[in-house]
Amino acid sequence: ERAGDGPVLCLCLSADAARLAVVAESEAVTVRDAATLAPLATLEKARRPACAAFVNLGGEDALLVGNKMGDVQLYRIADENAGAFALGHAATLVTSIATVSGGRRVVTADRDEKIRVSGVPEFWRIDAFCLGHTEFISDVCEVPTGGSGLHLASVAGDARLCLWEGLTGACLAEVAVGEKGAGVDEEGDDGSAGGAPLTVRSNSAGTVLATVTDGDPVLRLVEVCDAALGHVACVPLSGEPLDLCFLSDEKVFVFLRGPALFNIVDVVGAGPTLGGTASSRQDALRAALLPHVPALEEAEAKIAEAAAQKKKDGLRKPHLPPLESAKRRKKSSQEPAEQ
Repeated sequence: ERAGDGPVLCLCLSADAARLAVVAESEAVTVRDAATLAPLATLEKARRPACAAFVNLGGEDALLVGNKMGDVQLYRIADENAGAFALGHAATLVTSIATVSGGRRVVTADRDEKIRVSGVPEFWRIDAFCLGHTEFISDVCEVPTGGSGLHLASVAGDARLCLWEGLTGACLAEVAVGEKGAGVDEEGDDGSAGGAPLTVRSNSAGTVLATVTDGDPVLRLVEVCDAALGHVACVPLSGEPLDLCFLSDEKVFVFLRGPALFNIVDVVGAGPTLGGTASSRQDALRAALLPHVPALEEAEAKIAEAAAQKKKDGLRKPHLPPLESAKRRKKSSQEPAEQ
């Protein structure tokens, strides 16, 4: 469905996968039913939005929207009110927001290489800063530990993937992914030259991280073991990646920039091993997408088959230089018609 408010900047699901928030470039913020896409609420326009995430406040869903001026605004969906200031990043672009620790904390990242861990609903409470990247932060996510600790993973324009202890800000491990990006311009857009990691996601057990890089048709799978980063497996893709998510511990769904549209990558056999229990957000995502995996795999095969046939048909067509082709058309038009 078309958003109707210009290009879409951000989509995010609520923890139960029942609501979908759509943040458009026109600054419109709409909350829709995730199953039917029917509009549920239209919020006051957000100034220069960049990213968003749902947060639960007293049993009700609210929406945090980060903007290009360094602020994170809080929207209470039930009231459809104007956004209220939640927290700030010192006048720099907020690039990523994620709720962690079962919704008890929110992690925000910015263009000035900072990752901030704050309380919920006490957004003013700063639990930690994770410092160490040397370029803008592209994305941050929680890495399930199975215990009481908080581990985070981040990717940035310095082409590094870092694993953090989220309650102390300590960097536990890092690994190179892709090539160093071109940075972010004054309007907050990622460097157009490409090369910077776009996103990072963890499987539900916290044993594998998946990341893709702008302009690089490769999915990188990084093994996580005992708070360390190990084997990195590189899986070729059939197009330039845009985003990704884990459908299950065994499958990664990668969104592509045409013509293939998407790839489904089987993680087993690529290097890392999987196992463990699932987090609530991963469970919600699986419940929404996993029943469609067979149909998606069939569609992927059909797209690949159609592309191969198109290429094959193109090879069969005789290639004539433009001048020769024009001569033949002229000669054909001058021949007398058969009586």
